[in-house]
Amino acid sequence: MKSVLIVENESVIAMDLADQIKACGYHLIGLARCHEQAEELAQRHAPDLAIIDLSIDLRSGLAARLKQRGAKVLFVTGHSDARGRIGAEDRLLIKPWANSQLSIMIRALFEECPSAA
Repeated sequence: MKSVLIVENESVIAMDLADQIKACGYHLIGLARCHEQAEELAQRHAPDLAIIDLSIDLRSGLAARLKQRGAKVLFVTGHSDARGRIGAEDRLLIKPWANSQLSIMIRALFEECPSAA
């Protein structure tokens, strides 16, 4: 079963994401409100996917460290103009989203071939 780490500082959004992750059949390893909590959870559980609020990553560089450990990353943000703040290969989901959008995006990430190092 694929494992997912959620890094989101808005409690309502984090809980909604958690519910959606569980409903899709993935294992939720934890909810982190900041990059320090996320790093701790990631070291203990090695997530397959991290769903990260873009504002947290822009301040911490968390996604790059998780990718180095083999995790896939999905950014979420409330800013519709955020595409320019992430890499061309990165996935971005704009808040609010439909449950089906999240499910499709996660499936697509897991079906991608790992990038060559």
